[in-house]
Amino acid sequence: SIAVSLMEGKVAVSTSGFSCVLQPGQQLLYKKGTLPPAVTGFNAVETMDWKNGKLVFDNMSLEDAFARLGARYRCVIKLNDSMLAKKRISGVFQSKEPLTLVLQKLGYVHSFTYEQITDSNFIIRKN
Repeated sequence: SIAVSLMEGKVAVSTSGFSCVLQPGQQLLYKKGTLPPAVTGFNAVETMDWKNGKLVFDNMSLEDAFARLGARYRCVIKLNDSMLAKKRISGVFQSKEPLTLVLQKLGYVHSFTYEQITDSNFIIRKN
């Protein structure tokens, strides 16, 4: 998936059959195979957390949090439990915190364990 979040100015986004101009505070979300892309509002603190050295999750699904962690740590985090994927989390982590420590903390709260398959591949399992 691709997300474009606009803090200031204007950005035109277009593809075959879709065109829009994003205004400040708007985000365009595109998921492969899904048209048209969705235009929504976004949480600026979450979106800009990387600039402040933090990982901010504000009522985010675990599925989205794992996608974000995967992008941040350049890894794949696989979650096969749909009920666990829908659980919501809120919290702030330091961006220099090791991924394994973040996963341990989230696992403690949400009753899951993880297995590190390779340096960049993790599997999440419900307890």
